Amino acid sequence: MSAQSTADTTAAAVAATVGLARRLGLGPSVEPVVLREGANLTVRLSPHPVVARIATQTAAVREVAAYQNRELAVLDHLATTDAPAMHPARSVPPGPHEVDGWRLIFLHYYDHDPDRPLSGRQVGDSLAALHRAMAGIDVELPSATEALDELPLLLDRAETMTGDERSFLNDRAELVSEALRGYRGRTQPLHGDVHLGNLLRTPHGPIWSDFEDMCTAPVEWDLASLVASVQINTANRALVDEAVHAYGCDTTTPLWRTCLEGNVLMFTAWAAMAAGHSERAAQSMPRRLAWHREYAGAS
Repeated sequence: MSAQSTADTTAAAVAATVGLARRLGLGPSVEPVVLREGANLTVRLSPHPVVARIATQTAAVREVAAYQNRELAVLDHLATTDAPAMHPARSVPPGPHEVDGWRLIFLHYYDHDPDRPLSGRQVGDSLAALHRAMAGIDVELPSATEALDELPLLLDRAETMTGDERSFLNDRAELVSEALRGYRGRTQPLHGDVHLGNLLRTPHGPIWSDFEDMCTAPVEWDLASLVASVQINTANRALVDEAVHAYGCDTTTPLWRTCLEGNVLMFTAWAAMAAGHSERAAQSMPRRLAWHREYAGAS
């Protein structure tokens, strides 16, 4: 996908979303502000306290409606607790909605400032609080191994990847899945996509967002996701290490190694799919593949 076609896709999704929001009662004053473009498109509907999250790349590899329904059900539950989690929108029906072929949900807008100070302890404590609240969720979620089943679909759409590279990563994912299937310890509902990009820095403390990849797994899966997110770009490595220490997690076990590799594999697969239209993703691929080869050699 070219840069122009990506821009056209974004413009079409935003226009459809704004039209829907106006029809649902937000009125003609709605002005879209694109907050984030990635696997999904996130748009603030200013001046209202509403954010739309529109399925873009995710729609190519998953049944989006099922993910969105699960996410809203869990966020509704978490909104009744003191969990540091994003709430569904209240000034407009949260959805899920479909308009002009786009599937989206509406969420509450938070005053996020990426430059607001944040400590590793805050990150670790907020994740622990989230896990405590999620332990009581009565919503059927996929397992972490089911989440890994998505990896071949992502790699099949990786235009810049060779067949040998796909085979290597798929083989590593199968080893991770086999290890997780053999795990007999405690599991619970988890966020499933823990990284600092999904943590909103608000005046009232950190708030976790983007719950669509929720799964049931040992808590190490979420903590390993956080660590996996700084394996290639290490800018926040010290903060993440502090967060894992504050949470309290043994990172020397075979389970930890399995969870870490599984999460890095998922980050790599999404980056591989994006590499055809994202220079940043494309530039990261040699480092990502080198990481996996080195990790496999140390296993």
